Amino acid sequence: MRAALVANCLAVFAAEVRTARRLPRTWLFGALAALFGFVAYHGALAQFHAFSGTPAPRFAVPGIGLLVLVVLLAGLVFQAFDSRARDERDRIVGTLDAMPISNAELIGGRLLAMAAVVWLALLAAVVVLQGVGHLGAGVDLPFFLFFGEPAGLLPLATLLLFDAPALLLFWGGLVMLLAALLRYGLPVLAVGLALVGLWVWVVFDTPLYLLPAVSGIAHLGLPGSDILPRLPTSADFAQRLALLVFAGGFVWLTAACSPRPDTMQRSRRAMGGGVLAVLGAAGMGLVCWQATAERAERLRWAEAHEAERDAPRADMRRVVGEVVIDPGRELAIDVDLEVQAQETLAEHASTAEPVTRAASPPQARLSAEKTTCTWNGTGSWMRSRI
Repeated sequence: MRAALVANCLAVFAAEVRTARRLPRTWLFGALAALFGFVAYHGALAQFHAFSGTPAPRFAVPGIGLLVLVVLLAGLVFQAFDSRARDERDRIVGTLDAMPISNAELIGGRLLAMAAVVWLALLAAVVVLQGVGHLGAGVDLPFFLFFGEPAGLLPLATLLLFDAPALLLFWGGLVMLLAALLRYGLPVLAVGLALVGLWVWVVFDTPLYLLPAVSGIAHLGLPGSDILPRLPTSADFAQRLALLVFAGGFVWLTAACSPRPDTMQRSRRAMGGGVLAVLGAAGMGLVCWQATAERAERLRWAEAHEAERDAPRADMRRVVGEVVIDPGRELAIDVDLEVQAQETLAEHASTAEPVTRAASPPQARLSAEKTTCTWNGTGSWMRSRI
Protein backbone atom coordinates (compact mmCIF):
# COMPACT_ATOMS: atom_id res chain seq x y z
CA MET A 1 0.00 0.00 0.00
CA ARG A 2 2.73 2.45 0.94
CA ALA A 3 4.79 1.48 -2.09
CA ALA A 4 1.81 2.17 -4.35
CA LEU A 5 1.23 5.52 -2.65
CA VAL A 6 4.85 6.56 -3.15
CA ALA A 7 4.80 5.36 -6.76
CA ASN A 8 1.63 7.31 -7.51
CA CYS A 9 3.01 10.48 -5.92
CA LEU A 10 6.26 10.16 -7.85
CA ALA A 11 4.38 9.64 -11.13
CA VAL A 12 2.30 12.78 -10.50
CA PHE A 13 5.45 14.61 -9.43
CA ALA A 14 7.27 13.76 -12.66
CA ALA A 15 4.30 14.72 -14.83
CA GLU A 16 3.87 18.06 -13.05
CA VAL A 17 7.58 18.88 -13.37
CA ARG A 18 7.39 18.27 -17.12
CA THR A 19 4.35 20.52 -17.33
CA ALA A 20 5.99 23.29 -15.29
CA ARG A 21 9.08 23.10 -17.47
CA ARG A 22 6.99 23.96 -20.51
CA LEU A 23 5.17 26.89 -18.92
CA PRO A 24 6.61 30.35 -19.71
CA ARG A 25 5.61 31.64 -16.27
CA THR A 26 8.07 29.21 -14.66
CA TRP A 27 11.03 30.68 -16.52
CA LEU A 28 9.74 34.23 -16.14
CA PHE A 29 9.55 34.17 -12.36
CA GLY A 30 12.83 32.26 -12.09
CA ALA A 31 14.57 34.96 -14.11
CA LEU A 32 12.86 37.73 -12.12
CA ALA A 33 13.97 36.18 -8.83
CA ALA A 34 17.59 35.86 -9.99
CA LEU A 35 17.60 39.42 -11.36
CA PHE A 36 15.98 40.85 -8.26
CA GLY A 37 18.40 39.05 -5.95
CA PHE A 38 21.37 40.15 -8.05
CA VAL A 39 20.34 43.81 -8.04
CA ALA A 40 19.53 43.78 -4.31
CA TYR A 41 22.72 42.01 -3.23
CA HIS A 42 25.41 43.04 -5.71
CA GLY A 43 23.83 46.37 -6.53
CA ALA A 44 22.17 48.15 -3.64
CA LEU A 45 23.70 46.39 -0.62
CA ALA A 46 27.24 46.05 -1.99
CA GLN A 47 27.41 49.71 -2.99
CA PHE A 48 25.89 50.86 0.29
CA HIS A 49 28.50 48.81 2.15
CA ALA A 50 31.35 50.16 0.04
CA PHE A 51 30.47 53.83 0.55
CA SER A 52 29.00 53.85 4.07
CA GLY A 53 31.08 51.34 6.00
CA THR A 54 28.06 49.24 7.01
CA PRO A 55 28.40 45.47 7.69
CA ALA A 56 29.31 43.36 4.68
CA PRO A 57 26.35 42.23 2.54
CA ARG A 58 27.24 38.58 3.14
CA PHE A 59 25.52 39.01 6.51
CA ALA A 60 22.28 40.11 4.81
CA VAL A 61 21.38 36.67 3.44
CA PRO A 62 18.16 36.35 5.52
CA GLY A 63 16.86 39.71 4.31
CA ILE A 64 17.84 39.15 0.67
CA GLY A 65 16.45 35.61 0.85
CA LEU A 66 13.12 36.96 2.09
CA LEU A 67 12.88 39.38 -0.85
CA VAL A 68 13.79 36.71 -3.40
CA LEU A 69 11.31 34.30 -1.81
CA VAL A 70 8.54 36.90 -2.11
CA VAL A 71 9.10 36.98 -5.88
CA LEU A 72 9.15 33.19 -6.04
CA LEU A 73 6.02 32.89 -3.88
CA ALA A 74 4.22 35.13 -6.34
CA GLY A 75 5.39 32.75 -9.05
CA LEU A 76 4.15 29.81 -6.98
CA VAL A 77 0.71 31.43 -6.80
CA PHE A 78 0.69 31.73 -10.59
CA GLN A 79 1.85 28.13 -10.83
CA ALA A 80 -0.80 26.62 -8.54
CA PHE A 81 -3.92 28.73 -9.01
CA ASP A 82 -5.22 27.00 -12.17
CA SER A 83 -4.01 23.39 -11.99
CA ARG A 84 -7.54 22.01 -12.45
CA ALA A 85 -8.28 24.53 -15.21
CA ARG A 86 -5.11 23.47 -17.03
CA ASP A 87 -6.30 19.88 -16.95
CA GLU A 88 -9.60 20.98 -18.48
CA ARG A 89 -7.84 23.01 -21.19
CA ASP A 90 -5.60 20.05 -21.98
CA ARG A 91 -8.69 17.78 -22.03
CA ILE A 92 -7.22 15.28 -19.61
CA VAL A 93 -9.72 15.74 -16.77
CA GLY A 94 -11.64 12.61 -17.68
CA THR A 95 -8.45 10.57 -17.84
CA LEU A 96 -7.25 11.85 -14.47
CA ASP A 97 -10.63 11.24 -12.84
CA ALA A 98 -10.63 7.63 -14.11
CA MET A 99 -7.14 6.84 -12.79
CA PRO A 100 -6.91 4.78 -9.56
CA ILE A 101 -5.14 7.59 -7.70
CA SER A 102 -6.57 9.24 -4.62
CA ASN A 103 -7.03 12.97 -4.46
CA ALA A 104 -4.44 13.24 -1.70
CA GLU A 105 -1.84 11.49 -3.87
CA LEU A 106 -2.64 13.67 -6.87
CA ILE A 107 -2.60 16.93 -4.94
CA GLY A 108 0.38 15.95 -2.80
CA GLY A 109 2.44 14.98 -5.85
CA ARG A 110 1.57 18.23 -7.58
CA LEU A 111 2.40 20.27 -4.51
CA LEU A 112 5.80 18.61 -4.16
CA ALA A 113 6.51 19.20 -7.85
CA MET A 114 5.56 22.89 -7.73
CA ALA A 115 7.60 23.45 -4.59
CA ALA A 116 10.57 21.62 -6.14
CA VAL A 117 10.44 23.72 -9.32
CA VAL A 118 10.34 26.98 -7.35
CA TRP A 119 13.12 25.71 -5.06
CA LEU A 120 15.29 25.02 -8.10
CA ALA A 121 14.68 28.60 -9.23
CA LEU A 122 15.86 29.77 -5.80
CA LEU A 123 18.94 27.55 -6.13
CA ALA A 124 19.68 29.09 -9.53
CA ALA A 125 19.42 32.59 -8.03
CA VAL A 126 21.84 31.61 -5.24
CA VAL A 127 24.28 30.16 -7.77
CA VAL A 128 24.19 33.46 -9.71
CA LEU A 129 24.81 35.52 -6.58
CA GLN A 130 27.67 33.32 -5.39
CA GLY A 131 29.19 32.98 -8.84
CA VAL A 132 29.39 36.73 -9.35
CA GLY A 133 30.71 37.18 -5.82
CA HIS A 134 33.51 34.65 -6.28
CA LEU A 135 34.31 36.07 -9.70
CA GLY A 136 34.59 39.54 -8.25
CA ALA A 137 36.81 38.31 -5.43
CA GLY A 138 39.08 36.31 -7.73
CA VAL A 139 39.45 38.66 -10.71
CA ASP A 140 41.40 41.87 -10.19
CA LEU A 141 39.53 44.07 -12.64
CA PRO A 142 37.95 47.48 -11.93
CA PHE A 143 34.58 46.34 -13.27
CA PHE A 144 34.19 43.65 -10.63
CA LEU A 145 34.92 46.07 -7.78
CA PHE A 146 31.30 47.20 -8.02
CA PHE A 147 30.02 43.75 -6.99
CA GLY A 148 29.72 42.37 -3.47
CA GLU A 149 31.63 39.51 -1.93
CA PRO A 150 30.30 35.94 -1.74
CA ALA A 151 27.61 35.34 0.85
CA GLY A 152 28.19 33.17 3.89
CA LEU A 153 27.75 29.46 3.26
CA LEU A 154 25.93 28.72 6.53
CA PRO A 155 23.19 31.36 6.00
CA LEU A 156 22.77 30.20 2.41
CA ALA A 157 22.48 26.56 3.47
CA THR A 158 19.97 27.54 6.14
CA LEU A 159 17.90 29.45 3.60
CA LEU A 160 17.97 26.72 0.96
CA LEU A 161 17.62 23.59 3.08
CA PHE A 162 15.79 24.79 6.17
CA ASP A 163 13.68 27.89 5.47
CA ALA A 164 12.57 27.69 1.84
CA PRO A 165 11.12 24.12 1.65
CA ALA A 166 8.65 24.62 4.50
CA LEU A 167 7.54 28.04 3.22
CA LEU A 168 7.05 26.79 -0.34
CA LEU A 169 5.04 23.76 0.76
CA PHE A 170 2.88 25.87 3.06
CA TRP A 171 2.06 28.53 0.47
CA GLY A 172 1.61 26.01 -2.35
CA GLY A 173 -0.83 23.99 -0.27
CA LEU A 174 -2.73 27.14 0.73
CA VAL A 175 -3.12 28.28 -2.90
CA MET A 176 -4.28 24.81 -3.98
CA LEU A 177 -6.88 24.87 -1.19
CA LEU A 178 -8.07 28.28 -2.39
CA ALA A 179 -8.33 26.89 -5.93
CA ALA A 180 -10.48 24.00 -4.70
CA LEU A 181 -12.75 26.32 -2.71
CA LEU A 182 -13.16 29.21 -5.16
CA ARG A 183 -13.03 27.15 -8.38
CA TYR A 184 -12.34 30.20 -10.60
CA GLY A 185 -8.83 31.23 -11.52
CA LEU A 186 -9.03 35.02 -11.21
CA PRO A 187 -10.39 35.10 -7.62
CA VAL A 188 -7.84 32.47 -6.59
CA LEU A 189 -5.03 34.53 -8.11
CA ALA A 190 -6.23 37.75 -6.49
CA VAL A 191 -6.70 36.21 -3.04
CA GLY A 192 -3.39 34.33 -3.22
CA LEU A 193 -1.38 37.41 -4.16
CA ALA A 194 -3.22 39.44 -1.54
CA LEU A 195 -2.32 36.89 1.14
CA VAL A 196 1.34 36.94 0.09
CA GLY A 197 1.29 40.74 0.26
CA LEU A 198 -0.39 40.61 3.67
CA TRP A 199 2.26 38.20 4.93
CA VAL A 200 5.03 40.54 3.71
CA TRP A 201 3.37 43.48 5.48
CA VAL A 202 3.03 41.46 8.69
CA VAL A 203 6.70 40.43 8.55
CA PHE A 204 7.89 44.02 8.13
CA ASP A 205 5.50 45.30 10.83
CA THR A 206 6.12 42.56 13.42
CA PRO A 207 8.33 43.21 16.48
CA LEU A 208 11.72 41.59 16.31
CA TYR A 209 11.02 39.06 19.04
CA LEU A 210 8.03 37.61 17.11
CA LEU A 211 9.78 37.33 13.74
CA PRO A 212 10.78 33.66 14.29
CA ALA A 213 7.07 32.82 14.54
CA VAL A 214 5.76 34.74 11.51
CA SER A 215 8.61 35.12 9.02
CA GLY A 216 9.83 31.58 8.38
CA ILE A 217 13.35 32.96 7.82
CA ALA A 218 15.92 32.09 10.48
CA HIS A 219 17.62 35.05 12.20
CA LEU A 220 15.81 37.65 10.12
CA GLY A 221 16.68 41.13 11.38
CA LEU A 222 19.63 39.95 13.51
CA PRO A 223 23.23 40.97 12.81
CA GLY A 224 25.60 38.36 11.40
CA SER A 225 29.05 37.46 12.66
CA ASP A 226 32.17 35.77 11.34
CA ILE A 227 33.17 34.77 14.87
CA LEU A 228 29.89 33.29 16.13
CA PRO A 229 27.76 31.84 13.29
CA ARG A 230 24.05 31.63 13.98
CA LEU A 231 22.35 28.24 13.83
CA PRO A 232 18.60 27.59 13.73
CA THR A 233 17.04 27.62 17.18
CA SER A 234 14.44 25.34 18.70
CA ALA A 235 11.79 27.97 17.89
CA ASP A 236 12.85 27.84 14.23
CA PHE A 237 12.52 24.05 14.15
CA ALA A 238 9.10 24.21 15.80
CA GLN A 239 7.88 26.83 13.35
CA ARG A 240 9.06 24.87 10.29
CA LEU A 241 7.41 21.73 11.64
CA ALA A 242 4.17 23.69 12.12
CA LEU A 243 4.36 24.90 8.51
CA LEU A 244 4.81 21.33 7.25
CA VAL A 245 1.87 20.13 9.34
CA PHE A 246 -0.19 22.99 7.92
CA ALA A 247 0.81 21.93 4.39
CA GLY A 248 -0.32 18.37 5.08
CA GLY A 249 -3.62 19.68 6.39
CA PHE A 250 -4.07 21.82 3.28
CA VAL A 251 -3.49 18.77 1.07
CA TRP A 252 -6.19 16.77 2.85
CA LEU A 253 -8.63 19.68 2.89
CA THR A 254 -8.02 20.28 -0.82
CA ALA A 255 -8.62 16.58 -1.50
CA ALA A 256 -11.92 16.82 0.37
CA CYS A 257 -13.02 19.94 -1.56
CA SER A 258 -11.87 18.79 -5.01
CA PRO A 259 -14.62 18.00 -7.56
CA ARG A 260 -12.65 14.92 -8.62
CA PRO A 261 -13.97 11.56 -7.28
CA ASP A 262 -11.95 10.26 -4.38
CA THR A 263 -11.14 6.86 -2.90
CA MET A 264 -11.95 8.03 0.65
CA GLN A 265 -15.01 9.67 2.14
CA ARG A 266 -14.79 13.44 1.93
CA SER A 267 -15.84 13.85 5.56
CA ARG A 268 -12.87 11.78 6.71
CA ARG A 269 -10.53 13.82 4.48
CA ALA A 270 -11.94 17.07 5.86
CA MET A 271 -11.68 15.84 9.45
CA GLY A 272 -8.07 14.73 8.99
CA GLY A 273 -7.14 17.98 7.28
CA GLY A 274 -8.84 19.99 10.01
CA VAL A 275 -6.93 18.12 12.73
CA LEU A 276 -3.62 18.78 10.98
CA ALA A 277 -4.48 22.45 10.53
CA VAL A 278 -5.34 22.74 14.23
CA LEU A 279 -2.05 21.06 15.16
CA GLY A 280 -0.16 23.46 12.89
CA ALA A 281 -1.92 26.45 14.45
CA ALA A 282 -1.11 25.10 17.93
CA GLY A 283 2.56 24.82 16.96
CA MET A 284 2.62 28.40 15.72
CA GLY A 285 0.89 29.53 18.89
CA LEU A 286 3.48 27.69 20.98
CA VAL A 287 6.31 29.49 19.17
CA CYS A 288 4.59 32.85 19.76
CA TRP A 289 4.09 32.01 23.45
CA GLN A 290 7.74 31.04 23.84
CA ALA A 291 8.90 34.27 22.18
CA THR A 292 6.60 36.31 24.43
CA ALA A 293 7.82 34.49 27.55
CA GLU A 294 11.46 35.11 26.63
CA ARG A 295 10.73 38.80 26.07
CA ALA A 296 8.99 38.98 29.45
CA GLU A 297 12.09 37.48 31.05
CA ARG A 298 14.29 40.12 29.41
CA LEU A 299 11.91 42.82 30.67
CA ARG A 300 12.19 41.44 34.22
CA TRP A 301 15.96 41.70 33.94
CA ALA A 302 15.67 45.28 32.73
CA GLU A 303 13.35 46.14 35.64
CA ALA A 304 15.73 44.52 38.13
CA HIS A 305 18.63 46.61 36.84
CA GLU A 306 16.46 49.72 36.76
CA ALA A 307 15.56 49.24 40.41
CA GLU A 308 19.26 49.30 41.35
CA ARG A 309 20.16 52.26 39.18
CA ASP A 310 20.08 54.86 42.00
CA ALA A 311 21.60 52.60 44.68
CA PRO A 312 25.01 53.63 46.16
CA ARG A 313 27.81 52.43 43.92
CA ALA A 314 31.34 51.36 44.59
CA ASP A 315 34.16 51.83 42.10
CA MET A 316 35.72 48.43 41.34
CA ARG A 317 39.49 48.85 41.26
CA ARG A 318 40.77 45.29 40.98
CA VAL A 319 39.42 41.78 40.36
CA VAL A 320 41.46 38.65 41.09
CA GLY A 321 40.06 35.15 41.09
CA GLU A 322 38.96 32.12 39.11
CA VAL A 323 36.00 31.65 36.78
CA VAL A 324 34.86 28.17 35.69
CA ILE A 325 32.43 28.06 32.76
CA ASP A 326 30.61 24.90 31.73
CA PRO A 327 28.52 26.19 28.78
CA GLY A 328 24.82 25.66 29.27
CA ARG A 329 25.23 24.09 32.73
CA GLU A 330 27.22 25.99 35.31
CA LEU A 331 28.97 29.27 35.98
CA ALA A 332 31.30 29.20 39.03
CA ILE A 333 32.95 32.47 40.08
CA ASP A 334 35.46 32.74 42.94
CA VAL A 335 36.89 36.25 42.96
CA ASP A 336 38.38 38.89 45.28
CA LEU A 337 37.02 42.37 44.58
CA GLU A 338 38.91 45.52 45.54
CA VAL A 339 36.44 48.39 45.60
CA GLN A 340 36.57 52.05 46.50
CA ALA A 341 33.52 54.05 47.61
CA GLN A 342 32.83 57.63 48.61
CA GLU A 343 30.99 56.39 51.70
CA THR A 344 30.92 53.28 53.84
CA LEU A 345 28.62 50.66 52.36
CA ALA A 346 26.80 48.23 54.61
CA GLU A 347 26.52 45.78 51.77
CA HIS A 348 27.47 45.38 48.14
CA ALA A 349 24.92 44.35 45.51
CA SER A 350 26.28 42.25 42.68
CA THR A 351 24.14 41.40 39.65
CA ALA A 352 24.90 39.14 36.70
CA GLU A 353 23.28 38.54 33.33
CA PRO A 354 21.46 35.19 32.81
CA VAL A 355 24.15 32.90 31.43
CA THR A 356 21.71 30.06 32.03
CA ARG A 357 17.95 30.20 32.38
CA ALA A 358 17.01 31.35 35.87
CA ALA A 359 13.76 31.20 37.77
CA SER A 360 14.11 34.90 38.63
CA PRO A 361 16.71 37.63 37.97
CA PRO A 362 19.63 36.42 40.12
CA GLN A 363 21.04 38.90 42.62
CA ALA A 364 23.72 38.25 45.20
CA ARG A 365 24.08 40.55 48.23
CA LEU A 366 27.50 40.50 49.88
CA SER A 367 28.15 41.94 53.33
CA ALA A 368 31.54 43.35 54.27
CA GLU A 369 32.25 40.50 56.69
CA LYS A 370 30.59 37.48 55.04
CA THR A 371 32.25 36.25 51.86
CA THR A 372 29.91 33.57 50.52
CA CYS A 373 26.57 33.99 48.81
CA THR A 374 24.35 32.07 46.43
CA TRP A 375 23.04 32.92 42.94
CA ASN A 376 19.53 31.54 42.50
CA GLY A 377 19.98 30.52 38.88
CA THR A 378 19.04 27.04 37.72
CA GLY A 379 22.11 24.79 37.90
CA SER A 380 24.45 27.73 38.51
CA TRP A 381 26.05 29.38 41.51
CA MET A 382 28.32 32.32 42.28
CA ARG A 383 30.74 32.78 45.19
CA SER A 384 32.47 36.07 45.81
CA ARG A 385 34.74 37.64 48.41
CA ILE A 386 35.23 41.33 49.21
